[in-house]
Amino acid sequence: MVALVTSLNACIGWLQAPIAQAAEDGWWPRIFAKRNDRFGTPHYIIMTIYIVASIIILSGINVGDVANISNIFGNCVQVVLCLSIIHMPVKIPELWRRSQFHIHDNLYRFLCFLGAFVAAVFVIFECLTIQMFQVVGILIYLCISCIYPALRAKYGKVEIHVSYEES
Repeated sequence: MVALVTSLNACIGWLQAPIAQAAEDGWWPRIFAKRNDRFGTPHYIIMTIYIVASIIILSGINVGDVANISNIFGNCVQVVLCLSIIHMPVKIPELWRRSQFHIHDNLYRFLCFLGAFVAAVFVIFECLTIQMFQVVGILIYLCISCIYPALRAKYGKVEIHVSYEES
């Protein structure tokens, strides 16, 4: 129980920024972009994370299942990220050339594909460790996660704000 609570508590720290950015861009409802006037915290995001975490904790779901499902989702995101950042040298060439992590473009693309492949293999093996209804639930969630942004983008509700930082 303590492991579950501390793991879900960590989500409050690292989930705020991407959800707030997604809300500002229009991927999520705009209310999630609203910040507290006094502290500047995205209080609706924090409240939503607390509610979801409370439901998970109070429902008595097995901690191992929560960890496995979280790992599957995390690796699915990793596949998407690895394939998406392949275009970074083309999208922001000047920043890429000045980056302290700059490597040859072909090596960079290879490492991106390798990262996506390894994460995909992890997803497959992790799916073998959970029950079939959980795999089906994950697949349904991933389908919704692909359809929803496509619909948001199609109907013009998205306006992407550049959010990368130069160093």
